[in-house]
Amino acid sequence: MIILKIALRNVLQNKRRSLLIGLTLFIISFMLLTSNAAMNGVENQVISGYVNYQSGHVAVLWSEMKDVNTSEPTRFTDSLIGYQQDNRGAKERSVERLLEFLAENEHQVTHAFPAILRPVRFSYGNHQDQLTVYGLTPESARYLQDAKTLEIVAGRLPDADNPGVTVSQRLSDEQGVQIGDRLNLRIASADNDVFIHEARVLGIYANGAGYENSYAFMDNSQARELFAVPEPFFDICRIYLGSAGNASDFAARLDAQLLTENETLRAEDYRQASPFYTNNSRNMKLMFNIFILFMLMVIALGVVSTVRMNLFQRLQEFGTLRAIGYSRWQSYSIIFAEMFLLTAITMAAALACTLVLVTIFGRTGIYVGSALPPMRWAANGSGRS
Repeated sequence: MIILKIALRNVLQNKRRSLLIGLTLFIISFMLLTSNAAMNGVENQVISGYVNYQSGHVAVLWSEMKDVNTSEPTRFTDSLIGYQQDNRGAKERSVERLLEFLAENEHQVTHAFPAILRPVRFSYGNHQDQLTVYGLTPESARYLQDAKTLEIVAGRLPDADNPGVTVSQRLSDEQGVQIGDRLNLRIASADNDVFIHEARVLGIYANGAGYENSYAFMDNSQARELFAVPEPFFDICRIYLGSAGNASDFAARLDAQLLTENETLRAEDYRQASPFYTNNSRNMKLMFNIFILFMLMVIALGVVSTVRMNLFQRLQEFGTLRAIGYSRWQSYSIIFAEMFLLTAITMAAALACTLVLVTIFGRTGIYVGSALPPMRWAANGSGRS
């Protein structure tokens, strides 16, 4: 105890030296903690956006999708092969088998959203580009909003009583699209009918990742009618489980069950369906952490020099300490205790500042790391159709 008291006295007595060393340690600790929290947030946001918008924990797709490269980032948007009207009888039996499996495993499933998801060309004034029509049921719309994946910044989402589309803020900013304007959508339906549909803009949603800003959200029933996809068929069925960790096993069992009927429907878990998102998010975190570690190494070189100077000054006091009865071990312990106290104080301060920063971002709806509550993979109620 006396050693800690002496060390604390030395820390307080040499304020300038302690402040410089402590500030350096604080900067290192704060950068390490905040960068780790931020990149955890980036990783989770990439995966949650992919899971909530595109794949679900388990994606049920038509068999033609097996030929689309899983490393393709647009596999569930531009490259998605949706429902076609051939082999209707076999497809009906596969959908029945899917519904039976979901009923048998209802205790694991929180939501199942059979949806329309199709790329279209659109024109607005002199501008032409591509959008992905994203069919929403009231349940799937509520799920995306409760999960903080979809945020409406103006207007509203379409529904059965209010047909139209909701587009991204990026499209609004770049092309001047406003609520009440009309977009001309070039529709290619499942029965090979091609026509122009005029859709009124009902709302604008907040920008997410670049690849999430090309959706045109539409009521699912209207999307079914436009693309000639009758019940109970779909372009993709996104299944959400109570535990994401069960996705691989659930998908394997579901796929095996579907194959007992025929090969028109297949099931994939979200990791298998598109490694581009699950792997790239981890790679982004790794690359950023390497960059931060490089910066910290540069700072650490200065810390080493400072610590060596501090040790040299402390060693000069050894003669005095030994003269008044302190052993060599006790003398070294005093030096160690000084550095330990400085490190503990600065680490605590850095941790407190990081938690405050993360909490502030969390309350404003920006997920930046594991210090916040975990992502809500599912909301109350059932979205099964």
